[in-house]
Amino acid sequence: MAGIRCKMTTDDLDFPKTQESKLFALMWVNMFTHTTNEFNFMAEDAGIVGQITPNKDHIFISIDGYSDTIESYTQEFFSKLRTFDANEKVWNDLKEQQLVMFRNSKFKEPYQRLMNFFGSAISGENPDLDAQIKLLENFTFESFQQKRKNWLNNVNFEWLVEGHVLPDKAIEIGNQAASLVQKNQKKVNVAQVNQMAKVPEKTVYNYLEVNPVTQDKVNPNSAILSYFQYGEFNYHSSATLQVLMSLINEPAFD
Repeated sequence: MAGIRCKMTTDDLDFPKTQESKLFALMWVNMFTHTTNEFNFMAEDAGIVGQITPNKDHIFISIDGYSDTIESYTQEFFSKLRTFDANEKVWNDLKEQQLVMFRNSKFKEPYQRLMNFFGSAISGENPDLDAQIKLLENFTFESFQQKRKNWLNNVNFEWLVEGHVLPDKAIEIGNQAASLVQKNQKKVNVAQVNQMAKVPEKTVYNYLEVNPVTQDKVNPNSAILSYFQYGEFNYHSSATLQVLMSLINEPAFD
């Protein structure tokens, strides 16, 4: 067995600096996943599973399967990232599905929405779900296709290949896959998104900001999240915080 993890970062379309670019990345992944359903279904029968996910500042790909077949699957998977067919009817269906998900999320209770809202707030994005809905409503198939031409032209690849794969073969798999995606064969310096929270001290977000639509108008629920941060990220402080949280979690829960 072998596992392949790939983190793709790019500054094409100003990703991930704008909400528009993140929305494009989300819909691009949705389109790719839908159009490769049959390909992945057949691969699963052969014991291979491939997944692609849009994250905050990168696209993440994970592939797991048998060592003797994972190489050919990986090449085909990465080739389809560039060549998959985009159908307007499929686009409209997926767009409507995503709009329904956005709209339905407005009716979740605060404790369910809190972390998403918090993530937007600390990264400086607009946590207003209505703004995201409006962006998607105005996002046309023609615009999507035009943006695709300028997407993944300059990419940084970070790889983790594990399992029964020799080091030279792992490097070969990564290089071949990258060559199928990136048009410009050069290393690009992609600006990393600042991971430090910039929330004004003692900021309090109003209940209505977190949950503008509530099903229970008489007795609405509420939620409180206190966030503390110190210093820049490093593994020692992260481990220390995890130990600390494990110690206070139970009494704090009670």
